Amino acid sequence: MTTRLNTRGDAMHAYSNPAEVQQWAATQWLIEYVEDNNDNNDASWSDWSGPDHIIRTYEPAVGEATGKLTSFDPDGHEESLRRITIGDRGREVLAACIRGQEHGELMSQWSLKIEEASASPSP
Repeated sequence: MTTRLNTRGDAMHAYSNPAEVQQWAATQWLIEYVEDNNDNNDASWSDWSGPDHIIRTYEPAVGEATGKLTSFDPDGHEESLRRITIGDRGREVLAACIRGQEHGELMSQWSLKIEEASASPSP
């Protein structure tokens, strides 16, 4: 197996699939955004109707030049933005949060799976 250092090249995900790492990071960013929203508006996770409600509300995106996560707003940013698609695993984590589960363990498990996949031989 040939491994390559990914774009961010840091920590346990240094050799992991960059798209998977980006989805993981965007899901973590969404969780933090929802928690801030909930704190600021005296709301709770159960106020969200589902993962798509969260994703549509905050539209995760990444700055092309900086790699910084943000909400998609092409008119409100100086740099080009690219939307991030949240896949099944991210949606499962968000749905679990809405059901009242703690996100820390779910995100840790996902992170470990990403790392393990990068260490596995390719078929």
